[in-house]
Amino acid sequence: MHRIFISDNTVRSAAGRYRTSFRLKLETSRLLDRLGVSCIETSPIGDNQADYLAVKSIASTVKKAAIAVPVDILNPASINTSWEAVSGAVNPRLQVPVPCSTVQMEYFCHRKPEAVASLVSDTVKACADLCADVEFIALDFTRAEKAFLGRAISAAVEAGASIITLSDAAGNLLPDEFGALIAAVKETLPANVRLGVQCSDGLFLADACAVEAVRAGADEIKTSVFGDGSSSLPRFAHILKTREEMLGISCEVKITELDHIASDIKEMFELYSENPTATATVIATAAADSESPALSGDFSEEETVLETIPETFSLDTYLINSGNVISSTCHLCLKKDGHPLECVCVGNGPVDAAFHALEQLIGSRYELEEFKIRSVTEGREAMGETLINLRHEGRLFSGRGLSTDIVGSSILAYLDAANKIAYGEGLN
Repeated sequence: MHRIFISDNTVRSAAGRYRTSFRLKLETSRLLDRLGVSCIETSPIGDNQADYLAVKSIASTVKKAAIAVPVDILNPASINTSWEAVSGAVNPRLQVPVPCSTVQMEYFCHRKPEAVASLVSDTVKACADLCADVEFIALDFTRAEKAFLGRAISAAVEAGASIITLSDAAGNLLPDEFGALIAAVKETLPANVRLGVQCSDGLFLADACAVEAVRAGADEIKTSVFGDGSSSLPRFAHILKTREEMLGISCEVKITELDHIASDIKEMFELYSENPTATATVIATAAADSESPALSGDFSEEETVLETIPETFSLDTYLINSGNVISSTCHLCLKKDGHPLECVCVGNGPVDAAFHALEQLIGSRYELEEFKIRSVTEGREAMGETLINLRHEGRLFSGRGLSTDIVGSSILAYLDAANKIAYGEGLN
C-alpha cells in the first residue's frame, strides 16, 4: 500500500478570499493537524510583523503536521526570515515557488529562463543549508517548455530539494493527459525525492486529475478544505478511502472527522469575514471585546508573547462522572513539561470538579473572574467555546478552549490561561 501525503493550503488560500485573523489561522491549523494532514501551508511572510508572528505561532502549536512557508526567490532575505519563523515546528519546511512558463517568468520574475534556472539553484541551496525539508514548486508547469522544466527540476534536486511539486495554473488538461505529464517527470526523479502535485479546477476536474496523478506516481497532493480552484480535501480524501484497495494507496486523514471539521473551518472563515468583532465567532479572545487588537490583527508586544508561549501544562485525558443522584467527579491526567500528573477530585457539577482537579495538579488556586460558554456552530454536534479570565497577582490572564464537549473546552480554556501565568512567572 502506497502512502499518499496530503498538503493542505487552506490557511494560505483562504487568506486571499476571506478576512482573516491571527486566531483564525491558528485555530484552523490546529483542526487540520487533528484531522491528520501531512503538511499545513502558510502564507508567505512579507514586511508585516503579524505574518511572521502568525507563522511562528502556528509552528509552535501544531504537533504532528509539517509547516511549510514559501520564500521569495527575488528576495534572498526572505529565506532567513521564513526559517526563523518556521524553525520551531516539529517538521519545518521551506518552499521555493518559481514560475516556469515563459509568460510567467517574464511577468513575475522579469528574467529570462537562464537567469531563472540560476535563481532556482541558488535559492534551493540556501534553503537546504538551513532546512532538511525543501520543496521546489514549478508554477504553471503545464505551459512550461519541457527543456526548461527539466533543467529547473534537475537544478532543484542537485541543490538539495527533497520534494518537487508540479503546480498547474491553466487547468485545461483532461485527467489522462495530466497523468501522462506526471509520469514523465516521475521517471526522472531519484527515489529519495518526493513528487508533489497541485491541480487546477479550470475544467472542474481537479480531483480527477489528482487521482490520475497518484496513479502516475505522485506522492503528495495539495488540497484545500473548501474551493480555492484546486483539489478539495474532503472529496479527494473520500475518493482515496472509497477506492483504496483498487488504487493500492492510503492516506492518514481521519475520514470519520473530515466532514465535521471541514464544515467547522469553513464556517469560521465565513463568520469572521462577515463580522470579525461578533462575540459569536470562534476567534474572539477570552478577555476581548469588539476593540480587541487580537481581532484587528494588531498586537502589543505582551499579547504577542502570550500567544506564542510554549505549553507548560497540557491535557492528556479526563473522565467525568456526574448525575442528579451522585456527586460529580473528575479523573484528570495532565502533562507538565512532558511529565505525567494525575488526580481525582469532587465538585459541585462536572466543570467545578474539573477545575478543582486542575488547581490540585497545577499547584495554585487562581481567582476565576469570568467564565463563559457559547456555541459557535449549529446542530446536535455543535462546537462549544469556553472563555475564561483568571486573576493572578493583580493581573488578568485570558484562556480559551474549543470542543464539542463543554467540560473539555472548559479544561482547555483553564490550561490556556494557566500556561500564560506559568510563562509569566518564569520570566520574573
